[in-house]
Amino acid sequence: MRTFLKSWFEFFIAFSIIFSFYWFEWRLHPIRIECNDSAFRSSVESEDKISFTQIGRMELKEKFYYDCLRYQGLEK
Repeated sequence: MRTFLKSWFEFFIAFSIIFSFYWFEWRLHPIRIECNDSAFRSSVESEDKISFTQIGRMELKEKFYYDCLRYQGLEK
């Protein structure tokens, strides 16, 4: 009986680790890539005065990136 409980507990721990990795890393990776690409395109296509400098474009890209993450429900 103890062997069964021990193996069940080990299975539960392994499953929890794998599920946590999936939920917090693997599932979010495509969303972050999509937001990064979208932010880059938006900052390049922007007609704002701030986007005419390299630093301004980077700031604008960062703003678009975090806006996209918020829209996807990843950042608050």
